[in-house]
Amino acid sequence: MSARKVITIDGLAGSGKSSLAKSLAKKTGFNFLSSGLIYRALGYIISKQEIDTNSERAVLSCLDDFQIKLLNDRDFNCLIELDGKEITSMLYAPEISEASSSVSHHLAVRQRLLQYQLAAFEDNNLIAEGRDMGTVVFPNADLKVFLNCDAEVLAERRLAQLQKSQIGLSAQELKILKSKLKIEITERNERDLKRKNSPTLPASDALVIDNTAKTLTELIDIVYSEAQKIL
Repeated sequence: MSARKVITIDGLAGSGKSSLAKSLAKKTGFNFLSSGLIYRALGYIISKQEIDTNSERAVLSCLDDFQIKLLNDRDFNCLIELDGKEITSMLYAPEISEASSSVSHHLAVRQRLLQYQLAAFEDNNLIAEGRDMGTVVFPNADLKVFLNCDAEVLAERRLAQLQKSQIGLSAQELKILKSKLKIEITERNERDLKRKNSPTLPASDALVIDNTAKTLTELIDIVYSEAQKIL
């Protein structure tokens, strides 16, 4: 096919970028790349292997022992296969989030995982969401979007996402989990904003949207209107 169209959607954890990207993929028929799943897959491996996240060499070495593959299902969900086993639902536990965030500041790790991102769905039009899609991975994207969001709302959205794999928790347990998530998200986003390598910031030519109070429908309408200009 001719040169593919790429739309990037960046933002911090819980900003709504995954829901927006999936919805846009459905409307446009583009493939959906959730770059964070690659980092989560690495975090999953590290947690299972009990690897020191501060050791860049050890983190890189463990990647040689596993095959990571990105897929889309019929509903445009982005999925991860590890050595042929689909593990997406296992990747949202707090310890996996922490491990994936901790290793993301290693430059060599980011460069290695960049290859997975560039190779994903490489012959198809693409909606790519993450934290540096428009600045590092696809700097020549046809449309770049960056989502901002209030920290309290970020925690609420992250909790809703995590509850899918935490069925049966009591109200008190959910309250404690939300409190932990707010701390986790604040610390993680602070690291991502200030890290030396590929900080989570909007590209100079990105469409920046405050998604604190918008519904998903409103958000989709705004971005799809812009997307139609490049389709």
